[in-house]
Amino acid sequence: MTDHKNIEEFISWLRKNNKSIILAMHNQADPDAVGSAIALIHLIKYVNPQIEVSVYDPDLSGLSQKLLLHLDYELPIVSEYDISTLLILLDNPSIPLKLNQPERKIIIIDHHVKQEIKTKLLFDIRKRKVTSTAEIIVLIYQIGNIPLNAISVKSLLAGIIFDTRRFLYVKNELFNKIVYLLQDYPTAYRELLPLFTSTRSFDERIACIKAAQRMKRVEIKKFQIVLSHVSSFEAAAARSLIYLGGDLSIVVARLSDHSRISLRATSEFTKSTNISLGRDIVPLLIDKFEGTGGGHDGAAGYNSSTRMDLKLVFDFLLHNLTDLIKKNQEN
Repeated sequence: MTDHKNIEEFISWLRKNNKSIILAMHNQADPDAVGSAIALIHLIKYVNPQIEVSVYDPDLSGLSQKLLLHLDYELPIVSEYDISTLLILLDNPSIPLKLNQPERKIIIIDHHVKQEIKTKLLFDIRKRKVTSTAEIIVLIYQIGNIPLNAISVKSLLAGIIFDTRRFLYVKNELFNKIVYLLQDYPTAYRELLPLFTSTRSFDERIACIKAAQRMKRVEIKKFQIVLSHVSSFEAAAARSLIYLGGDLSIVVARLSDHSRISLRATSEFTKSTNISLGRDIVPLLIDKFEGTGGGHDGAAGYNSSTRMDLKLVFDFLLHNLTDLIKKNQEN
């Protein structure tokens, strides 16, 4: 089925559906996830005002919280749900464990590396070649000829700005979507930009410094693999270790009852080794330790409901990375 046909059928289904919908984003939901959620809620309510839409118990990044404050928008959050409620995985390649019932109807709208989902999907709107889930939501607006409002424009633009690193990673068709978003709201980009250019918080800077202090370096076939741990801001810490010279960084954040792992890699590493963090590494973590996660070739995240053993995690990842690098280079 073509993308357009699939999206047309999704919009048609929305017009006829009367059941409640829950949007489930990935942990530490970033502006792409949150912006896509805000715009999708507006789209669904425009197409069918009778549908009740909510967001499942989101864990938001600091920047996403700032975005909500900037927009003066409050997400309709729920922590409990009925089995009959339809689930939309939004910017989220894996089903949250608490929502993973075989009888639940699921729709997925996502741009990450595809993961196997055993539950039958009602609609599968996954496009890996786009740089953000917000771009997919823009496409749904365009195909459905659905009018945008100011908050939806800013939300989608924020998602695109974040996931493209302020248009560092773009493809030609993205600019057509930017023009579409800005045609009636030409000041939206200028108004959003301060969110993405502000100085990092004190806590974030300290987390990056601690990650550098605790860093362990391992060389595998000339590649510098760097590992560390923090209590928060693991994604920022993982990026900072790449800036320091790592080819692949792995940073674990351990809290009292759960853990998060952030992985980052240079484009040279992913191209030279043919290793995709989202395709090759995160599924290994899920198979070994359960949990959820997903990502892209050069950036991925994993979430566990337990306080993980650092040595066990690092040894497991280094062992598998060594095998993958050697295997791919031999081929």
